[in-house]
Amino acid sequence: MAKETKAASAQESGGGSINTGVAVIGFVLCFLAGAGIMWGYDQSRIRSGDMIAAEPAGGSWSDEDSPIPVSSKDPTWGSRTAPVTIVLFSDFQCPFCSRVESTLEQVRTTYGPEKVRIVWKNEPLPFHPNAKPAAEAAQGVFALKGADAFWKFHALAFKNQNALTKENFEKWAKEAGVTDMAKFKAGLESHTWAKKVDDDHELAKKVGVNGTPASYVNGVALSGAQPFDKFKSVIDAELQKAQAKIAAGTAKDKVYVAMTQENRKNAPPPAEEEEEREDTKSVFKVPVGDSPVLGNKNALVTIAVFSDFQCPYCKRVEPTLKQVRDTYGDKVRIVWKHEPLPFHPRANPAAQLAEEARAQKGEDAFWKAHDKLFEIQPKLDDADLEAAAKDLGLNVDKVKDAIKSKKYEKRIAADMDLADDLQASGTPHFFINGRRLVGAQPFEKFQKMIDEEVKKARRGHRERGGEALRRQGEDRLAQPPAPHAPGRAPGRPGLPRGLQAEGLQGLLGDARQALCQSAGSQARDPGQVRQGAEPRHGQVEDGPRHRRPQGRRRRRRQGRQRRRHHRHAGLRHQRLLPERRPAAAEVQEAHRPRPRRGQVS
Repeated sequence: MAKETKAASAQESGGGSINTGVAVIGFVLCFLAGAGIMWGYDQSRIRSGDMIAAEPAGGSWSDEDSPIPVSSKDPTWGSRTAPVTIVLFSDFQCPFCSRVESTLEQVRTTYGPEKVRIVWKNEPLPFHPNAKPAAEAAQGVFALKGADAFWKFHALAFKNQNALTKENFEKWAKEAGVTDMAKFKAGLESHTWAKKVDDDHELAKKVGVNGTPASYVNGVALSGAQPFDKFKSVIDAELQKAQAKIAAGTAKDKVYVAMTQENRKNAPPPAEEEEEREDTKSVFKVPVGDSPVLGNKNALVTIAVFSDFQCPYCKRVEPTLKQVRDTYGDKVRIVWKHEPLPFHPRANPAAQLAEEARAQKGEDAFWKAHDKLFEIQPKLDDADLEAAAKDLGLNVDKVKDAIKSKKYEKRIAADMDLADDLQASGTPHFFINGRRLVGAQPFEKFQKMIDEEVKKARRGHRERGGEALRRQGEDRLAQPPAPHAPGRAPGRPGLPRGLQAEGLQGLLGDARQALCQSAGSQARDPGQVRQGAEPRHGQVEDGPRHRRPQGRRRRRRQGRQRRRHHRHAGLRHQRLLPERRPAAAEVQEAHRPRPRRGQVS
């Protein structure tokens, strides 16, 4: 009985041992199966774009405590623990952003990823229509394939900046390594990655970015496409400070936060805006030459415009110039000067079209072409220009030949040389009666300067009219003596009765009337008579500027005026000083008129 019980007990024990092993094996198999299922699910999400395929080095991270926060959600080049971080707010369509890329490549080569990291932030400007679609496409590449793929797409986009199209985005994404093109195309259509672009734009406004490119080296601002030397001086200083902080105990992955907080706190107050520091008082001689002119050729104010048909800022200022013309009418004329910038490859062909339009149909055709080219900007490819020529009623074959042969290159180059002489290094660039105004400024800026120039011009015309009256008075005083006759005052032969009774007033009134008659239809009021003198240094050609001529130039000019005046009066060349009236003996000696009938000589 006891043996049976023991045997039964042993059998139960053995049976229990077998069940435990099965359970363990089953658990292991279930675990492996579950892991396999999760791995497959994650891979599916990666391929569909719901997860980032390339996990950033060190996993997810964030420097949100910095005044200029960055995180693993931003495309980054370089080490997470690099002591210097350059945050770049940029625009794929901006030519200046393209220019700074070569400088940043030099930074990468010089310092390497352990000393410097570069973080990309999107700041597509509203007047660059292809910039935001390009930014969304780049973010899509980053989301699907990580930072390396992003920088490949980034390089292709800047290399082909004038071809930022949806078809090219797809092509470049594939070249960068994106495999699921269906997901990429769907993301572009649904604007899946637009939120990141918008978030970067909001950060740019918060930080104070007002143009591109804008770089922040550990929080130290560098505005524009600065040269490598400028970046190097800031980076070297920041490297030294960062190493000191690390030596003092700051963790390497916290250096960026500490440095940006310190640099932003100690940053100087914002500098006065460039346009306020700009010299608008100096006056430059800007010859009109044979350039296209829009407006009254005798206008009081001449605005010389150095512009580029592909420049977005030049397009932006066109409504302002129209407002100027509508406001001032015949008081203002616009003179066009070509300045196609080297990084705008379609600006020169557009300028050739405009000049060919002028050659075919005259000045009005140039300005119609001008309006059409700015209307279709940035679409300035050969097919676009041919379509524009057809719409303008031009001979399309001649337009194509002009563009191909650069028929008007000499004229365009002359304008560009003049721009260099005047240091007009960017577009749009204006000279208002010779006074400089730079950039797409608001109407109020133009209005202020134009009002000042109109006032000066009117005052100058009155002064020149008064000078002409004074000289005509001298002419009358210098007339040879005549015998006493009705209407002449006895005792002072040769002087009119009005001079005896009312001084010079009667004489000046006669001279004013004579001057108005001589001015004809161009100026009914002597105050509006224009002087035809050659413009001086610091004066817009044909524009009224009233700086006093100096030295020999002044004497030559006065001499020319006297000769013209004396020839008109029938006098021989003789110096007549305005400070005194010539004595009767001097007048008689100067003229010696032939005796009239019945008069003793």
